[in-house]
Amino acid sequence: MSSAPEFLLSGRDLASRTIRAQRDTIRDQGSQIAKMQYLMDLMVEDIEELLAERQTQESCESSNPKVYTSKDYFWECPDYEDDPRAWQRW
Repeated sequence: MSSAPEFLLSGRDLASRTIRAQRDTIRDQGSQIAKMQYLMDLMVEDIEELLAERQTQESCESSNPKVYTSKDYFWECPDYEDDPRAWQRW
């Protein structure tokens, strides 16, 4: 006979422990799923921002890259010191 007392669990105790362990596992899995969902949402936001930046960049690259100078304009601001009345009309 052994000197350590042996504990025999009843069927009900075993079932309770099993159910408790399963609930803990389910709870842990639920929190892991929530964390993963949060990270996925962040990744989707990042991807959408990158796509928007890419579209903006592509539209800027496809636009007319001409640099305008003052002689390209049809008008220029009149000089106030040369003709104050023309400047006021402008």
